[in-house]
Amino acid sequence: MLKWREWIISIIGFSTTYIIFFSIAFLTDNLNNEIQKLKIFFQSINIQPIKLEFKLSLFFIIIGILFIITAFIIIGKLQERSIYFRKKIVVLLIFFILGIITFLFPSDLIINHIAFTLIPFCFFVSAYILQLKNKYISEIFYLIIIGISIYAII
Repeated sequence: MLKWREWIISIIGFSTTYIIFFSIAFLTDNLNNEIQKLKIFFQSINIQPIKLEFKLSLFFIIIGILFIITAFIIIGKLQERSIYFRKKIVVLLIFFILGIITFLFPSDLIINHIAFTLIPFCFFVSAYILQLKNKYISEIFYLIIIGISIYAII
């Protein structure tokens, strides 16, 4: 569980660079110019979902379903795990959410978006498969992943 001190420290650490930047801009009489640059930057951000073909859409839907299944099972058994493992899970969930958010920014390099989200996916699926007693389910998971990957590539 995250404590309020961790959030405050993160916010202060993130905002410190901006405070220093704006302080230097104020001292050098460039504050208005820098604020205008920031306004132009934020107005020029173009948020549009990436348009995917049917094969990739199906790939992401099935991978998403597998991720949701494995994530809920792993999160449901967090109390049995160590604190170190629980912290990793929280970081990977945040990493996955940030990866999903990157899909809103159009890019020619869709492989970067995919790689950013597949890292936590692989961890959750492998952690789930390692704790399975029934090996048939793990084989089914592997066959689904390999089959949908081959379908998306061809």
